Amino acid sequence: MWEVKSAGVANAGKGELAGYIERMKEDPEYKGLDIVPGFDLSMPAVGYVKETDQTVVATSHPTDKEVIVYTASKATPPRVVIPDPIEEPVKEPGPSTLDKFRDWWHRNITNHDWSNNPWTPKSPVGGPIFVPVFP
Repeated sequence: MWEVKSAGVANAGKGELAGYIERMKEDPEYKGLDIVPGFDLSMPAVGYVKETDQTVVATSHPTDKEVIVYTASKATPPRVVIPDPIEEPVKEPGPSTLDKFRDWWHRNITNHDWSNNPWTPKSPVGGPIFVPVFP
């Protein structure tokens, strides 16, 4: 079990922890539990508290290892990097297969001039094509 104290009152932690352990050992709710003081933290714990905009550092007390001492200081929140949006290439829609089939010159059917196609008599390539029909 540990007692957590801010750096300013850390020296009072060992005595308070001893009182908590004694009361827990007398309480029937904790009967059978081995309640002992905590061990030394091997390294400090560091964290950013968004709600208070503080950086908190928690370490073991230099002499009373069962007391965790914390300090909090105003901090700049971690920088959030927002990537630029990736623009997807836009594929221009082409004429549909059906429109290409309807358009003799494979141009957009809506812009086609049907008055000048190879099947009319006024066409520069000649007149209509006649196909003989045999009975």
